[in-house]
Amino acid sequence: MIFAFLSALSRAGLNIVDRYQIGMKKLSIFYVNLWNNVIPAILMIALCILLGWHGQLVASIFDWKTLVFSGIVQLVAYAFSYAFRHLNVSQVLVIGKMSDLFIPIGIFVTTMQWDWSTYFFAVATTIVCLPILWEKGERENGNAFKKVGLIIGSALVLQASLSPLLTEMNTVVAIRDTFAFTTAVIIWRTVWSLIPLLRKKRAQDEASFFGLLSNPVFFVRALLTIITQTTFILAVGSTASAVAWPILNSTSIFSVALSSLLLREKPSKLQIGIVITITILSVIRFFLL
Repeated sequence: MIFAFLSALSRAGLNIVDRYQIGMKKLSIFYVNLWNNVIPAILMIALCILLGWHGQLVASIFDWKTLVFSGIVQLVAYAFSYAFRHLNVSQVLVIGKMSDLFIPIGIFVTTMQWDWSTYFFAVATTIVCLPILWEKGERENGNAFKKVGLIIGSALVLQASLSPLLTEMNTVVAIRDTFAFTTAVIIWRTVWSLIPLLRKKRAQDEASFFGLLSNPVFFVRALLTIITQTTFILAVGSTASAVAWPILNSTSIFSVALSSLLLREKPSKLQIGIVITITILSVIRFFLL
């Protein structure tokens, strides 16, 4: 749960950057995803070589599980990028939490692990978010909401269901193996993010490219990407990962809080209440484990 919390918090920082770059600045989704993978990949490869972990890195790169897992993670990244292009933080929050109702079921199918208390926790944290749907202004863009909901929900359930089988990490795995696997995932994500760019360039894409690299926020995002990816793998790479997913899917809730500080988007009293309630439920769940 600690790794899940750290991953959710750092992912919230990434969401703020994405909302700023993709939603407000209208930078290209494809270029943003590409360079957000390239720079962390370079830094992590250099660190693996410096620490003498290149053997584990090569093994992870040529493991088919890394290939599949990285593709799923990149798919989720595109889903959220699309969401922040068309919807606000509150709407993305609801969409992400809706998947909590189905993620424990998907994990049960692949791992045969089930915990009713975990499922009740997922249901409770989802119900807490539902009132946002009736806030003024949140009922707009209904078609976009449904479309994005289907995309994000499917991607998250697929990722959660297959992660325990594809990562096979636990608390006793050496940090070098985890870091090497994380680096390999970032490398393959870079490859996956190159594919959409194998088309004719447009002037607006080129503008997005230079606008992205000239923004110092980009380098902050690179560091957050490394932290997020490492803690994420540690959180989900276990048959008990159903416990972590409700917290991981609370990322957008943290984003609401951060947006008020960094983007000067003032959250409503309802949104603040949801953040507090989710936090309380998470603490209770932690002590009941």
